[in-house]
Amino acid sequence: MTQADPSIEQFVRGALGCGCPDDVFLSVELSAQPATPGRPGYQRLLIGQRLLICIVEPEGTQGLAEAVRALAAEGRAQRDALGLNRFRLVVALDVAEAARAAAAAAFHAVAGGDERAHLHLLAPTELPAVLSSRGTRDLQSAGTGPRHPGPRPLADQGSPST
Repeated sequence: MTQADPSIEQFVRGALGCGCPDDVFLSVELSAQPATPGRPGYQRLLIGQRLLICIVEPEGTQGLAEAVRALAAEGRAQRDALGLNRFRLVVALDVAEAARAAAAAAFHAVAGGDERAHLHLLAPTELPAVLSSRGTRDLQSAGTGPRHPGPRPLADQGSPST
């Protein structure tokens, strides 16, 4: 666990609209989660033992709804098992409105009435490099974890607080 890279805190507060207290960002864990059958790889960001963020950067829209369903189910299960306050799934992909609607429908099919789970559909350019599987910085240079050579595997619209 380390203190957050400033770009992580800016992203979580700005792009995701989180109103987390400052002390939450004193503990940040970032790890690459490899793909498994039926689920793409993603970046897992755990902030202050309160907030879980899963970030996925799919290559395209094929299988997007299935990936969103799988990640929403897994993220909610992790949140509950760890006793966290909130789960946010970030899908970073430039897509047409129809694909955005399909991703949102898939998320809501799994997380429907869960007020502690949120979907964020963002452009890849909105991710700080430290959180992007396609970024040029690695985890070690960001001071948030072990070094991962080359591209890392694929990695929440909601209320303002964790």
